[in-house]
Amino acid sequence: MADTLTQKDIDAIKEDMAALKRDLAAAISDLRDARGAVSGIAQQLGDEASALYREVADRGAKATDAIGAKVEEQPLTSVLLAFCVGYIVSRITR
Repeated sequence: MADTLTQKDIDAIKEDMAALKRDLAAAISDLRDARGAVSGIAQQLGDEASALYREVADRGAKATDAIGAKVEEQPLTSVLLAFCVGYIVSRITR
């Protein structure tokens, strides 16, 4: 077995290097595409989470306003109800 490379061996190495370069370029391109897709999905999830937060905050504000209106309409009933709930909770947690 000879220690020197023949032209055929050198050409094979060059072809392998060219194929490796093409494969690497394709892999980098695929990674860039995947990064773009993931970025888009993350943006969409963030937008949906923000919309959900706004909706929950709006519902909470409406519920708070409704409870406040009921307390203003029926203050005595509200105080009695709060007292009863407090009493029941205190009896349960003893």
